[in-house]
Amino acid sequence: MTATGQQTVQLALVGMHVVGSAAGHPEMIWATFEHVDNAPAATYSYINTSGTSVPVNQNPATVPTIGGSSAPWVFSSTTGTSFNNQNMTYNAFPAPATITAAATPPGITPSDTMRWKPFGGASDVPPNPVDPSTAASNTEIIALDNAVLSLLASGDVRGNYIMTGATWTIGGASPDSFLGGNQVGTSSLSNTTMETYVQGLPPNVTNQAGGTNCLSCHTSNTTGVSHVFPALKPLF
Repeated sequence: MTATGQQTVQLALVGMHVVGSAAGHPEMIWATFEHVDNAPAATYSYINTSGTSVPVNQNPATVPTIGGSSAPWVFSSTTGTSFNNQNMTYNAFPAPATITAAATPPGITPSDTMRWKPFGGASDVPPNPVDPSTAASNTEIIALDNAVLSLLASGDVRGNYIMTGATWTIGGASPDSFLGGNQVGTSSLSNTTMETYVQGLPPNVTNQAGGTNCLSCHTSNTTGVSHVFPALKPLF
């Protein structure tokens, strides 16, 4: 809807959560996917086939290649130096909805976005008790993405998306403390399109204590799965 009527436009899918049930896990498995062109990643490491940890340094100037051509970031410039600054807030209730400028300048303006925890692991602690390091966890997610992407036909648009992680709890219990609790998998998981400004907080934006994850909001193993739609009703 517009101020003067309706308008038909083409939208783009930039990110989504995929939540699934599994036996013994009433809290469900929470995974998230992003378009590769969304935003640059903060520095992270993975483990190569020789068993060596390889750092990938933060560099907004390095953009992805899509269809053989360089593609500029959707939510960041290539020259940004300050990231994830919330310059405005959206207030849906009470109606009518309003957009309010931040209390400090620059007001209602764009903000460069960064994936602070690129594959759902914080820089200071491993994301779960099984992986000895965040680099090991990153490697598992990257390897899984590479394996799935290799199965897609050339030109399949699904090849422009990656899973950045998934989280759940030990034994299917209701989620407890984000720090040192029962949340495992990639337990510092967030999506730059939906949790842009809660990924990490200064001064330690890549640390576990500086952000939230899926289960920070969905705190019960009987919770609804959406902030938009009412709680799902059982089929039977």
